[in-house]
Amino acid sequence: MLLFGSELLLAIGATHIEAFGDSLLVVQHISMDFVCFDESLNIYLDKCLDIISISDCFSIAHIFRHDIEEKISWHSKHPAIMLIIVYFS
Repeated sequence: MLLFGSELLLAIGATHIEAFGDSLLVVQHISMDFVCFDESLNIYLDKCLDIISISDCFSIAHIFRHDIEEKISWHSKHPAIMLIIVYFS
């Protein structure tokens, strides 16, 4: 979802992306705080980093699932700010 959402936002001209994910592992992987030796995950990471490098500003933060509703509510009042809520199973 992060990869698809970022691609979509860049395609429509977004330059600043603020992403939230409920998987600490994925957030730390994208933030380069965690090193993964699984090649299948590193392919995904490389694609995400390519897209992130194109944007002017990108941030990603871990968010607990119960806090997602609060973030959606805040961003709905600030429509100029793009939001990606990333759900992981």
